[in-house]
Amino acid sequence: MPPHDPDITKLDDLTARRLAKLSQAPVDTRALQERIQAAWAAEQHRAAASFSSRWSFRAHHLAKVWGSLAAALAIVGLVGWLMLAGSSPAQAAPLAFSRLHKSLLSGQDVAQVISIQEANDMIAQQQQGLPRLPREIGPAVRGCCVQDVQGVIVACVVMEHQGQPVTLVVARGKDLCSMMGQQLTSHGRHLVAHEVEGVRMVMGNEGDHWLCVMGDLPTETLAEIAASVKF
Repeated sequence: MPPHDPDITKLDDLTARRLAKLSQAPVDTRALQERIQAAWAAEQHRAAASFSSRWSFRAHHLAKVWGSLAAALAIVGLVGWLMLAGSSPAQAAPLAFSRLHKSLLSGQDVAQVISIQEANDMIAQQQQGLPRLPREIGPAVRGCCVQDVQGVIVACVVMEHQGQPVTLVVARGKDLCSMMGQQLTSHGRHLVAHEVEGVRMVMGNEGDHWLCVMGDLPTETLAEIAASVKF
């Protein structure tokens, strides 16, 4: 057992008394609480700012995605509308008549006639209610027939003008008249010109009659023929 040291004993007594006083003294924790609360508030603010930034980025990204989707749907809708419009008789008529013109020049299903009166008489004998051909026309008449084009019955005449074959197609109303081509006027009549698969054509109407003149002639010449038609 080590020898008793009076100095160590005295230090122990002083320490014990000091600790006893400290345990009885009131402790002010307000400053500590304020520091803790300030630190907690700062952390909450940082977390909220981070969340807001992430949400803003995601919202912006979602907005871009939805915007792209909406644009795609709009394009699809537009394409669908154009396809429907393109399938209508008025829009498809130039292509259909271009091919009809070539078929008529081949002589397929064309009856030989020498005048517009003979052509009208022959068409009238086929079926009542068919479109009548004009009573006046400039070029020499060579043949006629009746055709079904996209569900519309039309009367056709094969003619010759300036040594070139020309065809005239007549229908009732304007169901087959495509107004999206070149706009022109001849002898006071409003006409529309097209060129499809190498065939030039001029469309127009007089009253409730619609007509289309086609051939390998200048558009101006075809327009003069169309303007000379009288029903």
